[in-house]
Amino acid sequence: MERLVSGVEQRHGIDRHAMARELVFISHETYTPARGGSASAEVFALRKTFGASANDLVVCNTKGFTGHPMGVGVEDAVAVKILEKQVVPPVPNYREPDPELGTLNLSKGGHYPVRYALRLAAGFGSQIAMTVLRSH
Repeated sequence: MERLVSGVEQRHGIDRHAMARELVFISHETYTPARGGSASAEVFALRKTFGASANDLVVCNTKGFTGHPMGVGVEDAVAVKILEKQVVPPVPNYREPDPELGTLNLSKGGHYPVRYALRLAAGFGSQIAMTVLRSH
């Protein structure tokens, strides 16, 4: 994540902290319930990459609506629609704050002023792919 965001900063002259204020993170992990593992790894990567600005971005996940296999199939389309409509779906089944997540902004659903989407896809064997999308 750090390498990708650094590349965006260098190639496009976009400051990561300014980006965080207008960023939706399309996570791989559902964040409910916390189980360590990939949720902890995502939180660590967000905090390492964005520092205190990680609390400014909004975290989204669709797998609670679609299930895991379907979730990964639609997340790219969801990211594009979020940027197009400025509406972020809620994190499904989120009921109570998890102290391990700190003050991350988990989507409650609704309008969010986002211009950037950071999409994380993970596969078996620790395969990771990430993209950053920007609306105009």
